[in-house]
Amino acid sequence: MSDFKNILIIDDDHNLVFLWREAFKELADFNAFSIVATIEIEINHVHQYILDRNINYILTDYAMPNFNGGEIARLAMSLGIPPANILCNSGAIQNKEKLEKLGIGFFEKPMRIEKAFEYFNITKV
Repeated sequence: MSDFKNILIIDDDHNLVFLWREAFKELADFNAFSIVATIEIEINHVHQYILDRNINYILTDYAMPNFNGGEIARLAMSLGIPPANILCNSGAIQNKEKLEKLGIGFFEKPMRIEKAFEYFNITKV
């Protein structure tokens, strides 16, 4: 895999998206992008966003208005993002076992950003 680190943060909580994005940009030297998953955002928007920005890490909520974290994980893997680079909130998840078998990581909210860094094997800058 190349040296670039582009993470996409997807959640329907605007404040949480902002906090995570800033933490990844400032503490981990990532190019951090985000999508606030409102009712207007469809899965095809996420698909194009991943392609346009060469995303190779995903941090996502599970329960969102028009899609869920499982759909995001499957989309990301279909675009070549390794399952180990996908971290999903497991609060309201269905079929967690299927996704775990694929190698996707899970977390419970509230999550300290250090847990995400640990999962992605990131050293703070």
